[in-house]
Amino acid sequence: MSSSAVASSFSPPTSFDSETAALVPDSSLSSQVSPKQDSPEPSSSSQLQQQPPKRYSFIAAAAETKDHLIEKLLDNTDSNQQPYTRFDVEKEPQHRLPKVKVLQTKNKEPPKKMPTSFEDITSLRLWKGIVAEFVGTLLLTLVGCGSCINLRGADNATSPVVQIALCFGLSVGTIVWSIGHISGGHINPAVTVAVFAARKISLAKAVFFILFQLIGAVIGAGILFGLTPESYHGNLGMTMVNSKINLGQAVGIEFFVTLVLVFAVFASCDAKRKDLNGSTPLSIGLAVTMCHLWAIDFTGSSMNTARSFGPALVMGEWQDHWVYWLGPILGGLVAGLLYEHLFAVNASLLKAKACLLSSDYDDDKYKAHKMKIRIIEEDSINDENDEFPLTKKDDKYTSNV
Repeated sequence: MSSSAVASSFSPPTSFDSETAALVPDSSLSSQVSPKQDSPEPSSSSQLQQQPPKRYSFIAAAAETKDHLIEKLLDNTDSNQQPYTRFDVEKEPQHRLPKVKVLQTKNKEPPKKMPTSFEDITSLRLWKGIVAEFVGTLLLTLVGCGSCINLRGADNATSPVVQIALCFGLSVGTIVWSIGHISGGHINPAVTVAVFAARKISLAKAVFFILFQLIGAVIGAGILFGLTPESYHGNLGMTMVNSKINLGQAVGIEFFVTLVLVFAVFASCDAKRKDLNGSTPLSIGLAVTMCHLWAIDFTGSSMNTARSFGPALVMGEWQDHWVYWLGPILGGLVAGLLYEHLFAVNASLLKAKACLLSSDYDDDKYKAHKMKIRIIEEDSINDENDEFPLTKKDDKYTSNV
């Protein structure tokens, strides 16, 4: 192919690590390219030997995103453009983008929008999730709070911190593993509030999840009360503020331990991340264990309003109980919004605005995709200032999308 077919040079886009889209075979695009009129022709083989290393430029490219096939003739400004995304093609956001021609819209059903009120109250899946949250929180309260009861008596009493921390952490990991595919494995009002604030679940699901988490915790504490000898009831594993700290400090501690937990939940469950090769339940359980090892001597390390509510109701002890509502709920809210709109793979200002202001928010709209650009026509370019010399005609560039 002669160099007269070259339209302009193009600097390679940067690569990234999202989903891979299929290359678009469309050799017909080459006919749309305007030849460059003033490209010099080499006069002899000796002149070619004196030329610097050659590279190849894109003349035209066909690419595929999740919903559209797009086609564009490339020009000098393309190296400065933002990557293509589904949102870019449909909405043309404020940053500068090349105009593209939609060759084909793939046949796919539009995504179902999440109900914003109580529209899904009759959904069987919702009620299966409610039952899962009820059972999961019941078991967490029964087993976790049960680890706080010492049947060995005062003479053989030892520090139960490691025992309690491991029991709560392993319980959370096991329960999340068991019911995560049904309800998400929240078993914690702070997690449910955070997930709702990020607009990942409906209002009906959030309300009923929290309600049945509290009911499950009460029943779990009641079962523990019945299974434990009366003389060893103690406080039934209640969370209590240490008398050496004030209530403001207690709220702060509960805020931060819940922030750590919910941050770990969001990070471990981010389906758009491609570097997560471990166990999600295990990572969440380890976060619970870590927070218990730090905060159990300060506030009992609740991180979970339901876990504190169940034993408090059964024992009729409400001193400083509001701490375990305010601290965890605030910590969960901050952690969920912080991760979702700052640290998530598809975090952006547009996404944050839509989440807070839009009535038809769709998180999938902001999902990052990967497209590969196929060279339709290419030719060698002689440029002594070229910083990116290429020597293979098969080189392909991958762009962020």
